[in-house]
Amino acid sequence: MNLPPLSSLISLCFFLSVLQSDAIPYQVTVVGTRGTHVDLIQNIVEDQLRMSNYFLVIEREKADELINEMGFQHSGATETNKNVKLGAMLNISHLISLQTHRIQKALHLSIRVIEIETGKIVYNHVGKLGYGLKDLEENVKRIVRGIIARASLLNPVPMIKISGGSFMMGSDSGTKSERPTHSVKINDFFIDAYEVESIAFEEWLVSHNRKKIANEQNPMMPATNVSWHDASLYCNSRDARLPSEAEWEYVARGQIGRTYPWGEQAPSSVYDSFGKLTSPLETRSQNSGVTATGIHHLAGNVAEWVSDSWRPNYRPETIETSFRVIRGGSWLSKLHELRASARNYHNPDRGANHIGFRCARDIPITEDKPPED
Repeated sequence: MNLPPLSSLISLCFFLSVLQSDAIPYQVTVVGTRGTHVDLIQNIVEDQLRMSNYFLVIEREKADELINEMGFQHSGATETNKNVKLGAMLNISHLISLQTHRIQKALHLSIRVIEIETGKIVYNHVGKLGYGLKDLEENVKRIVRGIIARASLLNPVPMIKISGGSFMMGSDSGTKSERPTHSVKINDFFIDAYEVESIAFEEWLVSHNRKKIANEQNPMMPATNVSWHDASLYCNSRDARLPSEAEWEYVARGQIGRTYPWGEQAPSSVYDSFGKLTSPLETRSQNSGVTATGIHHLAGNVAEWVSDSWRPNYRPETIETSFRVIRGGSWLSKLHELRASARNYHNPDRGANHIGFRCARDIPITEDKPPED
């Protein structure tokens, strides 16, 4: 069955509002002109979004009323400047606009994600819907899956400020690689609250012409099978870097020297994923293993690259090797490997399915200025 020609341009707009600083789901409403198959497309989109854990579909009436009050048609609501104005009135962070159009008789769907604060188009994609109703339904679902996969990119991983200080690094009761304990001074810095997600790293690969299409499977899982070199480059692209080994342990232990990121209680599934032969948890999954400063999954889930070269111990005379340090244990690890002082290493040229990473950023040290006369 072929679709009849569209008598008017169909446009769908999604309005997203962040509920908290790093919260999901987003609030979403759908606005569209009345025309051929517009109700079908709207229903498919809304149903798919409702089935996800990342969007909450709310009523359309408020946006419709504002569009009418602002004096432009729904088709005009897809213009960037009017999107920004409408988004500001709705007090939302992003607006996703969808338009259908024909290319050589086949129906296509264009998607744009607009950041309301800056008016910048942060995502732009055109997808083919096909000719028949069956093709339309399947391809609209496919396109919406792409929106859902990228939901976390609309609300980037928050970075938490870590106040500097001194702590005792290492453990005299741990393995030889953790000895001797020694005092380390840490400056203030920022660090990701969560491990870098798969979809974020995939989009980075696409933006650097390393891949043609991002892998949208398990988009919210930690990015794994990433070499140390690529992890470093990814963080650099965010004006960040990998944390040092000392910074990582300082975040996990705090100045009081916790045994585990959450305290002294023995590891269990309440705190994180470990000792399994399955897979890690999604990066933004919530559990009791979070640190007091709000850093998640430092023990278990996936081990994490840090910037340092591996040394078999902390003695000053010990020579660095060509390996790089990984910290935190993973979903494969045993109990003793989850201790905040535990260390391991890996070939920096190769990733692994149990190794991920997170980024850190320096905070400029400001010098006190003398008072002005």
